[in-house]
Amino acid sequence: MTPRILTSQIHAVDVHATGATVYRAATLTAADGVLPRHIEIPDLPLAAVDATVSLRATDGVDLALTDLRIGLHVAAPTEVTDPPEETEIRALQREIQSLSRQLVQARQEQALLASLPVPERPEGHEGQPPPASPLAARLALESFLDGAIGRRLDEARALTERLRQARRTLAALVDQRSRASTSRKADARALRKTVLATLHPPTAPEGLSEVALELSYFVPGARWTPTYRLDVRPGDETALVSMRALVCQRTGEDWSGVKLRLSTADPGRFTTLPVLRSRRIGRAQPAPPAAGPRPAPTGAEALFADHDLSLARCRAAAPKRAAWSPPRARATPLDVPADLAPPAVAQPAQAGAGSGALFAAVCETELIACEEAEEERVADAPVTPEPRAAAARASAPPPAAPRPGGSPKLRARSRRMGRNPRREPAAEAPRPRPKPAPPAPFSELRLAAPDQTGRRGRLHHANATARYRELLKRCGLEIPFDPMTLIAQAAAAARAAGSQTPPAGTVTVRKSAGHWGYAFRTDAPVDVPADGGFHSIPVCERASACGLQYVAVPRQDPAVYRIAKLHNAHRSPLLPGPAEISVNGAYVVSARLPLVAPGEHVELGIGVEPAIRCTRRARFSESRSGSRMVATTELIHDLEIDLRNDLPREVQCEIRERIPQPAKDAEVVVEEPLVTPAWEPYDQEERGRPIEGGRRWKVALPPGQERELRARYVVKIYANNELVGGNRREA
Repeated sequence: MTPRILTSQIHAVDVHATGATVYRAATLTAADGVLPRHIEIPDLPLAAVDATVSLRATDGVDLALTDLRIGLHVAAPTEVTDPPEETEIRALQREIQSLSRQLVQARQEQALLASLPVPERPEGHEGQPPPASPLAARLALESFLDGAIGRRLDEARALTERLRQARRTLAALVDQRSRASTSRKADARALRKTVLATLHPPTAPEGLSEVALELSYFVPGARWTPTYRLDVRPGDETALVSMRALVCQRTGEDWSGVKLRLSTADPGRFTTLPVLRSRRIGRAQPAPPAAGPRPAPTGAEALFADHDLSLARCRAAAPKRAAWSPPRARATPLDVPADLAPPAVAQPAQAGAGSGALFAAVCETELIACEEAEEERVADAPVTPEPRAAAARASAPPPAAPRPGGSPKLRARSRRMGRNPRREPAAEAPRPRPKPAPPAPFSELRLAAPDQTGRRGRLHHANATARYRELLKRCGLEIPFDPMTLIAQAAAAARAAGSQTPPAGTVTVRKSAGHWGYAFRTDAPVDVPADGGFHSIPVCERASACGLQYVAVPRQDPAVYRIAKLHNAHRSPLLPGPAEISVNGAYVVSARLPLVAPGEHVELGIGVEPAIRCTRRARFSESRSGSRMVATTELIHDLEIDLRNDLPREVQCEIRERIPQPAKDAEVVVEEPLVTPAWEPYDQEERGRPIEGGRRWKVALPPGQERELRARYVVKIYANNELVGGNRREA
C-alpha cells in the first residue's frame, strides 16, 4: 500500500555541546474520520542518526505509531517527459537519407544540364555565301535547357526545405529522448532520508480531523559558544546583559525561523545514577547484582520443539529423491566428445504420483535449498558464543602439544619440495587480533526467523545497506550513484563541523559547564545557514543589578579604576565568554566574563574614571628616642592623599594602601599613631592572592567635593641597626 507523504517543517532545534536535536512538525488529516494506515515523512538530512529518530503525536492525542523504519528517498523531477517512439525516429532518419539522395541527384542533373553547350552559327567558306543557320533548333535547345535547369533548381529548393524541417524534427525528437532518459535518473543532490510509520488503529478520535505529529532526530554537526554585551547604567545601578551565541552547523539543512535551545549537555555521554548502598550492622549480606545486561536465558531452544517436529513430519512425508548419477557417454554420428554431449534427461521419480506428492516434493526441494543457503551464510558470519559454550571451552583441558616436525600437511609439503621432513618450520609472527565491531544500536537489531537454526531466538544486526536500497527502489528512478558513499560523506562533514575549534577568545561550553547542564532559549526565532561557519545570533536580554565601585592604589598608580559588581539574580547561570562592556551605551573595554552561578556576584574592571582624581604625597623623617645606651630609632612615614570627585553623582571610593610588616624574629616594631579617617585591614582574599599589611579606606565622595586622607606609621628599630634596603619605606 502506498503511504501518504506528509510535509514537515523545522520548528525547534536543541543545539548541544556537540551535535543538535532537530524537531519537525507535521499535520495528519483524517478523511471521513479515518486516518491513513501508512505515512511517510521525507526530507531528512543524510547525516541524521537512525537510532535517534522518534515520531509521536502531540496535543495529548492517543495514537500508536508502530513499525518505524528509516530509508532513503529521492524526489522525482517536476517535469517528467515520455520518450518518443523509436520507430518514429528511425522513419525520420530514413526520410532524411532519402531526401539527401534526391537533393544530390537534383544538383547533379542541374550541373549536367548546365554543362550542355548550345551550338554556335556555322561559319561559311571565304568567297561563298553563308550557310543556312538552324536558328529554330538552337532556340528550342536553349529553351529546353533553361526549363530543365529551372525545374531542377525548384526541386532542389523544395528538397532543401524539406530536409531542413526533417533534421529539425529529428533533433527535437533526439533531445526529447535524452531529456526523458535524464529525467528518469535520480539526482544525487536530491537524496534524503525518509521515515515510514504505521498507525494503529487508523481511526481518528471522535471529533478530531487533524493530528499534529512531531518528528525528532539527532545530527552530529553543530556546536555553539556564548558571547556577551554589558551596558552598565551607573544612574540606576543596573546593567543590561545581552547574551549572544556563535552557532556553527553543517547538518545538511538550513534552520530558518526556528526557536533554538542552546544546551551545555553532551547527548553522547553515557551516565548512570549512583548506587546508594546502605550500611548495616549485623550478619553479612550478599553483594547486590552488578549493573549491566543480564545473561541469555537457558532453554530457549525448547521453544522451537513443535516447529522442528512439524518440519520433520513434512520431510518424512515428502517423496524420496533418486540419487543423481552422471549420464553415460553416447556415440553420436558426428563423433562429439563425451564431455560435450548433451546430458540425459532425468526421469521424474514416482511417475504418476498425485498433486499432493508433487507439491510436497517441491516444498522439500525449496526447504533444503533455503537451509543450505542459510547454513552457508551463518558459517561465513561471525557468531558470538553463548555463555555456556564459552564456559565449557574455558573449563576443557588444553589441547595436546604438536609433535616435532610440524603438522602432517607441512610434512607432506616438505617431502614434495625435496626438503627434510624432520626440520621444524619457522615460527610465524603472531597476527594482530581484529578489533571487535562496535555494538549495533537497538533499532538495527532483528529477531531471527524460526527456520534459521543457527541464529533463531537471538537478535542479530540487520543490514542497513540492503534496507536502504530496498526502500530506494520505490522511487522508480535509475540510481547512477552509490547512496552509502553519500551518507558516509555527509556524516563525515557533519562530524568535522561539530569538532572544529571555536573562534579566538571563546571557550568550549562542555569544559566551562563542568558536570552540570543547562539550556538557554532564544527569545525570538533565528536563522542559521548550514555552511559550517560560526554565526552570531541573539539569545536573550536580562536586566541585573550592577553597582559601580571606584578603587585606587595610589602607591602604584594614581588612576582611579571603575569596577562593576554584577549580581546574577536569575535562575540561569552566565557561562564564561568574551564580553563587550559599555557605560550608558558608549563602548569602554572588552573583558572575559567568568562563570557566574545564580545568586552570585562578579567584579569586572571597566577601565579608568578620569573624572575622579587621586593625589598621593609621602614624607619621611627619622628621630632618636633618647641618649641612653639602649635607644631606638623611629622612622616616621606620613601619607597624604587628596580625592576630588567631578562626577554629577556621589561615588563610593576605596583607597588601598600597604604598610611594612616585621618578620616574626625581627627586632622591629611598626606602629600606626595617626590615621584620619580610620582605615581597616585588607588581606585581598577575594582575589586569591593574600597579602600582609594591607589597609584600605572606604570613602563616600559627594559630587564636586574633595576629601583628604591622612596616615602615619612609625617603624622602631634599635639605634645601632638599619633596615635592609634602607630605612625609608616610601619612595
